[in-house]
Amino acid sequence: MDVKPKSRWRISKWLVLILIGFLSFHAYHRYLFEKRTALVKRLRDAGATVRYTWFVPGSMPDFLRPHLPFIDLPVKPRVFDIDANNIKLSDETLRDLELMTYLSFVNLENCNVSDVTLDRLQDLESLKKLNLKGTHITNQGLRHLENKPYLFSINLEQTEVTPEAVNRLRTKLNQLKVNPPSDKQRHKKLVIAVSNKQTLQKQTHSPPGKSD
Repeated sequence: MDVKPKSRWRISKWLVLILIGFLSFHAYHRYLFEKRTALVKRLRDAGATVRYTWFVPGSMPDFLRPHLPFIDLPVKPRVFDIDANNIKLSDETLRDLELMTYLSFVNLENCNVSDVTLDRLQDLESLKKLNLKGTHITNQGLRHLENKPYLFSINLEQTEVTPEAVNRLRTKLNQLKVNPPSDKQRHKKLVIAVSNKQTLQKQTHSPPGKSD
């Protein structure tokens, strides 16, 4: 006599848990969506160019379509290119940059950014090209780029990074390219641009001692 009520209770309990899980999933991804949208607005308000790319799967269940703007799946346009060349962006403007998981090209030339922004790039594995010319990055910040298997172009001109730090970064990235994630990446040659001042810094440094 008690079997059916207990069975119904179990079913109801699981349905409630599934509903709670779905609502939590929806709320979390809506939160991420709003964060990304706010970042894009800040970038555009500052004068930066933001470009999107489309990722469309072969099929998507109809019941999910109304929720696509808030679901973190590759089924809608994603930011892949940020061009802020000679725009005075700051680390604060770029907060939540780590949420741009499809970001591939970033141009921050002459922006007022530091190692804080590089820390936000640490987990963005799709990064391919990064222009940091004229920024305030340091040797410590370069360590956040050492795990980028697709990164093939970095501009470090007019920064405070040293030749030793650049060589370390080059070595780490080339090690990743020994067994690249894809065959296309195998033929990409890493290019790191530095200024003559950085390149010759070690050679032209005068040792302490006698003076004429």
